[in-house]
Amino acid sequence: MKIEPTYTNLKSMFASQATYYVPTYQRAYAWENEAIKDYLNDLNTCYKLRLSGTEIQHFFGGVLSIKNSINGTIDKHHYEVIDGQQRVTTFTITIRCIIDSYEKLKFEIIDSDHLSGKIAIITKRINSLSERFIEFIQEINLEETVVKVFTTSKRDKDFYSELMKGNILDQNPERHSHQNLLNTYNKIGKFLKDTLDVKNTIEEKLEVLQTLEFVLDNDFTLLHMVADSKKSAYRLFQVINDRGVSLTEGDLLRAKTLELLENYPSQQASSEILWDKILSNNPNITSKYLTWIYLSQQGKNLKNSELYDKFLDDFFPEHKKDTLVSSDADKILKTIQSLSKKFQYCHKLSRGEWVHQEQAPIVGWDRARLELLMNTLDHDMAMPLLISATQLDHKIFSSLVHMIERVFFRYKTICKQSVSLLQTIYFNEIKKINLDPTKYTLDTFKIELNKLLDSKATNLLFSTNLKELKYDIEQGNRNLKYFLMTMEYYFPWFLRSPTDDAPKCNNKSHIYDFSGTSIEHIYPKNALAIDLDASAEPVKNSIGNLALMDPKFNSDQGNKPFSDKKDAYTHSSIEVLKHCSISISWSLTEISKLEEEYIKLALKYFRA
Repeated sequence: MKIEPTYTNLKSMFASQATYYVPTYQRAYAWENEAIKDYLNDLNTCYKLRLSGTEIQHFFGGVLSIKNSINGTIDKHHYEVIDGQQRVTTFTITIRCIIDSYEKLKFEIIDSDHLSGKIAIITKRINSLSERFIEFIQEINLEETVVKVFTTSKRDKDFYSELMKGNILDQNPERHSHQNLLNTYNKIGKFLKDTLDVKNTIEEKLEVLQTLEFVLDNDFTLLHMVADSKKSAYRLFQVINDRGVSLTEGDLLRAKTLELLENYPSQQASSEILWDKILSNNPNITSKYLTWIYLSQQGKNLKNSELYDKFLDDFFPEHKKDTLVSSDADKILKTIQSLSKKFQYCHKLSRGEWVHQEQAPIVGWDRARLELLMNTLDHDMAMPLLISATQLDHKIFSSLVHMIERVFFRYKTICKQSVSLLQTIYFNEIKKINLDPTKYTLDTFKIELNKLLDSKATNLLFSTNLKELKYDIEQGNRNLKYFLMTMEYYFPWFLRSPTDDAPKCNNKSHIYDFSGTSIEHIYPKNALAIDLDASAEPVKNSIGNLALMDPKFNSDQGNKPFSDKKDAYTHSSIEVLKHCSISISWSLTEISKLEEEYIKLALKYFRA
């Protein structure tokens, strides 16, 4: 491996009309607020030291590239940037912002006769910066051609190009890297404006911009490493990180797979499009999705540091071959297509959205259980199992979701047990599903989950902890509201005392909006002195005194005494309140009775 390192500055790096481009496989622009803040702090420090007459060299970092000759020219080269594109992109955006500042100064003095001579100076500076860092005319094959000094990876190419032209851009771009580019442009622009605003005259402002140019050209130094081959560059690429922004697993997988497809342009082009879509999310989300997908296929845990290597070995085993053939390229593309589809599943499932086709007998009420599992109970740990279960029939998938929901609420939410044992059961089911989805049944899953509940989330522990579930406006009532909503769905079945042991929701046409649902205090939450019951006060926030609030009730209904609400309860759409209306009064006795009914129903319902 031959690498020629040169310790240089940005002025030298961009001399001799050298051009730079970021190859297809590279990641998009990733610098966010922290990295930009550090960059601007360094620039400001160098600028102030330069003003004081102190010379300082700031090491800007490293750039790794491959040197290529330009056909049709004599001794002209363009460099394929393997690493360091974040720095180069940020630097060129800074130049664009300096040009913008010059343009604004030019506009300020255009009507001032005594400053008209400065316009020629500004125009000369703008033209010089543009030719050195944005685009210039180069003779290629005896024809003049406009050449861009720096070209980003394909994902950012068009957006970056418009940005460097000074065009007004969409202020709310969808792609994360475009948001980063625009954010960098805005923050550097603000830094320049703030620096210029403290100066009073045009001459002083021109001096500021010239000093900043000098700092960037001469004081910002870097190590430019020029590789002799792509193979050499790729090796270094995987171990070199950009400033403060490590290469993510998704970036590395993209780079490696596109490298593997270097000799298969059709498969590489298709894979590139898929990777662009996959990596358009925030990098943290992408890494989380990759982890879920890995677990959903392997059914075993892994360390964060292992994700890239394990994913590469298990999903792209072709990388171990010395030479790839066409069928290998097809397999890599097929894997990336599958990965793209699973990313869509991750996005939908994590938001509680149904991924199967909506068809009978699964109705909206059943599909809503997934949203409750993911967004109300926050059971992200179930994601690998859910991804694997997308291979199953929609009815089995629905039953699995419902089963996980019931068990997780009892085991973790209420009984506070460790999820490690639950995860082990999930991993075992993933392996069974992946073995043959068409033959999978929930029988052993149900047995294993109930065994876990019987040993770690016993009836006694579950009952005791349910009694500790209290209404608390400061701590939040999400778990309490979920419990009361579930009780409401199944209370009619409970009251009819069926002979079978499987609770049923008899009315799936009514789906309660969790965020829009309130909690009713049967005995008043804030009783007036005349209605005060000393025995009920200590337990007024316990489950035996609570139910879902009827949407028809006013929010202040809960502070009225039971005698005033009894008639309204009789006609309520809430089955629990309708049941309570048969009581003559509402005191500690009735509260204890409803609590006991809730617990009896919960012990039957919250099992696999």
